[in-house]
Amino acid sequence: MRMRMDNGHPLGRNNVTLSWWLIGIGMAGGAIMGLWSFDGPVRPPAGFLLYDDLPRRLLRLAHVASVALPALNLLYVPWMGRASLGELERELGCRL
Repeated sequence: MRMRMDNGHPLGRNNVTLSWWLIGIGMAGGAIMGLWSFDGPVRPPAGFLLYDDLPRRLLRLAHVASVALPALNLLYVPWMGRASLGELERELGCRL
């Protein structure tokens, strides 16, 4: 049984679309970071020279989060379709 929102789209469609975009952006960011990692072909920008520099650590964390959190969302959407909740609660859960 596929739940539909008011606009006729399947429940969670926006979640899935946004998740795949964020995963793609995270992968592209990882590819860019890989250019200066492990003595790569590009010199690291200022603030990213050492492996444990704070900006570099935060960028790595953002890269991991931009892949892992949308992956959790991809697991969440099918669960919402099977949950024994009302249509309003399902839509609210997906929007949140």
